Amino acid sequence: MKRNRYIKVRVSEEELQLIKSKAAATDSNVSDLLRHLTLNMRIHKSQYDKELIRQIARIGSNINQLARWANRHKERSPTLETVLWLNRIYESVKKLKSYKE
Repeated sequence: MKRNRYIKVRVSEEELQLIKSKAAATDSNVSDLLRHLTLNMRIHKSQYDKELIRQIARIGSNINQLARWANRHKERSPTLETVLWLNRIYESVKKLKSYKE
């Protein structure tokens, strides 16, 4: 792979020496060390992502409860309760949308 692009990073003299010593300790040069560290770094989810996942899980749980309820009461389908469950799901999606904005 041809590597012909550069990234400039400002560091202090102390940081530069520390980076160079870590590169030497791993028998690599600074470019290889920084490339390896950044390309293999695991990115942690932000608080927004965690809340989004929680909201989606809640919506999924509501849908699952509604499906279970509907299967249990096939013969006497009370429309009002079904509508109330659907409204809870709708409100959850609405909260999720407003949280994203």
